[in-house]
This record gives sequence, structure tokens and C-alpha cells, in this order.
Amino acid sequence: MRKLSDDSKKKIIDVPYLNQLDVVFGCEAVSATMVLQFYGCDLSWRDFTDSYLIRRDWRIDNGVIYGPDPWAAYPGDPYKESGLNCGYGCYAPCLAKSMNKVLLQKKLRAVATSGLKLVDL
Repeated sequence: MRKLSDDSKKKIIDVPYLNQLDVVFGCEAVSATMVLQFYGCDLSWRDFTDSYLIRRDWRIDNGVIYGPDPWAAYPGDPYKESGLNCGYGCYAPCLAKSMNKVLLQKKLRAVATSGLKLVDL
């Protein structure tokens, strides 16, 4: 196992804290909002969820579940804990695309990446 140098063990930035326990589902939106606030965007997690998060409903037809690709859209209603069309979760590409709708005003851009080493982040 490779030992990390002292410089690469931690990176601390002063990102605003939002309590994710205040939401039913949609912790992705809360995390994204913290980053957006760090970059000077004045919005709440609810604003982000309601106005910017790419969301699509899901349904059940004849016992088969149909819904969006979570890489592209948040499936369901993030305010609904259970039952038909309850919220599930989405992946980084969906969040980056959603965040970019906000960041466009700041001339910044979110990018979904994977496979990077900690020191490269």
C-alpha cells in the first residue's frame, strides 16, 4: 500500500455546512448546494432541488419498474420517502449537469470525473 505524503493526506476548504438530516432524500442536492454556496451562489438546497436538479418520475407498469437513468436524472421525488415515485438518487454526471445550470451565471463549470488519485484532485 502506498503511503500518502503529509501534503496529500488532507485538503480542507471552508465549505458552508448544511445539515443533510433536514431532508428526506436527495442528499446529493444538499452536498451540491454546499459546493455551489462555496463558489458564491446564493441558493438553498430546496432552491437547487426545485429549480435546478434534473429529475424524472418513475413508474410501475405490469410489475416492471420504468424510470430514468440515474447517471442522467434523479429518479422520483426527493421529498417522498416511500411508495410510488419516491426518491432514489443520482450520480455525479447528473449533479454536474444540474450544477452547471447555476454555475453558468458565474462562468464556472462542474465536471464529473472518476479514477483520479487524491493528489490530482
